[in-house]
Amino acid sequence: MVVASPGTGGLRYLFRRSEDLDPTLFSVARALVARGDVVWDVGGNVGLFAAASAGLAGKDGQVYSFEPDADVYRMLQRTAHASATEHAPIHPICVAVTDHPGLVRFSIARRCRSANFLEGYGTTQTGGVVATRLVPALSLDSMLDLLPSPDVIKIDVGGAEVRVLQGATKLLTSLRPLLFVEVASEHADVVGRFLRTMSYGLFDGSTLSPVLGGCEAPYDTVAVPSERPIPDSWRGNR
Repeated sequence: MVVASPGTGGLRYLFRRSEDLDPTLFSVARALVARGDVVWDVGGNVGLFAAASAGLAGKDGQVYSFEPDADVYRMLQRTAHASATEHAPIHPICVAVTDHPGLVRFSIARRCRSANFLEGYGTTQTGGVVATRLVPALSLDSMLDLLPSPDVIKIDVGGAEVRVLQGATKLLTSLRPLLFVEVASEHADVVGRFLRTMSYGLFDGSTLSPVLGGCEAPYDTVAVPSERPIPDSWRGNR
């Protein structure tokens, strides 16, 4: 179960079946998350990916969901409390994720809280800004000493994905987790080049087919360490 409100896009949760809310998100979760996995959900919102991952990881897994909007975080807490006992526990953390620890200015979108963004980023879906808050921030590398190491990381941060990835170079080099990253079109080349430099293969999350030629990362990017076997069930792979 996911707890939502109209301001967080709650009407779409009310009038759609869970599997129809975000088909790509659910298919990628099924492809990446295995029993017992530790999942880091960066940009958790109300917990759609966190809840899906908790069910897939099972009671031996762990899900850590990072959400800097205190109002949405409270709903994420309710989603976590409603998680079934046979699912992995969901641990909400009210913090922004960027390239270094500190304080950042975080903008609350007028149209929908799922379009919130770090100041200087954002998309056309915001509909303007109703408030800007100063919030604590951590990098993914800075969390290595604080949390269990991730097997899967999902990143959906309203255009700030480059900064999040730049703050995870140690983690990506040493731990080699699977990645699911929402990539803004203006950052497609930078993200693609960065991940290829880190020896990750790129896949289009909407089809789970490989990105061949060029360096641009697709909107729904799945990134897999080059040394890791690719499941036969993924399209375009043999």
